[in-house]
Amino acid sequence: MLAFLMLTFAWSWGVAYAVYAMKLVPIPFTPSSAGATTLFLIVFMSGPAVAALVMSATEGGMKEKLRFRILPNVWWILAWAIPIALIVAAQLTTLGVPGVSYVPPHQALAPAMIQAEKTLGVTPIQFDYLVLFQALVVGALINMFGTLTEELGWRGYMLYRLIGHTFWTRHLIIGFAWGIWHAPVIAMGHNYPGEPVLGIGFFLIFCMLASPIIGMAAERGRSVLAAGLFHGTLNAAAPLSVLTIAGAGVFERGIVGWPGLVVMALSCAAISALGLDRKAHPE
Repeated sequence: MLAFLMLTFAWSWGVAYAVYAMKLVPIPFTPSSAGATTLFLIVFMSGPAVAALVMSATEGGMKEKLRFRILPNVWWILAWAIPIALIVAAQLTTLGVPGVSYVPPHQALAPAMIQAEKTLGVTPIQFDYLVLFQALVVGALINMFGTLTEELGWRGYMLYRLIGHTFWTRHLIIGFAWGIWHAPVIAMGHNYPGEPVLGIGFFLIFCMLASPIIGMAAERGRSVLAAGLFHGTLNAAAPLSVLTIAGAGVFERGIVGWPGLVVMALSCAAISALGLDRKAHPE
């Protein structure tokens, strides 16, 4: 497993250093550089998948080690529904902060709303439904495969290598590695713009709390694809939840802010209280 982690970090952190040294994207990230930033993040995020594919190919038993199975069960549905529930709960918690208010999608995305109104004749309410459908259904399904660049490594190969440990041990180890691995992009302005140091620590806690919840879906869904669906839905819906919040500080914004940490900590407590950790197993 050490070789997997070394290869993962060498690829991703090496890419981040090269991009930073050659000034290929502005630091911190800016909306005007969205195309270059997205390309950089795609290459950066592919590190765990590259490492997992290399390790499983050299060791043999690739399909088993990557946990790549197409055997849908009810946990695949829950892998889509649970992240939405977490985001909604974090959103409601954020709205309880004094000075924070909700902004409907047609206002938060005003330029897109104006264009849709001109070309499609949609009303603001129809636009809001279209945005929700795109994020929660279309975006979730597309991101399901996009996040495999991470999940083939974390909830695929690494989870397979930690089978002999307890549920909490294996997923806290994965969460710690997952969080530390994000450090360069967090320092560059991802998720917590303007907070390159505190943002790293904050996101490390986020990853360690999220890891057991995603891990539950991965194990009970019996496939890395269930983890990809969970992670993909989270990535698709989280930006929308941030856009529809006004007046919140960088560490107060929905699922990636302290409200999200509280919601996920309570979810981890629920996993333990309900005994779901004792019933889960990677295989």
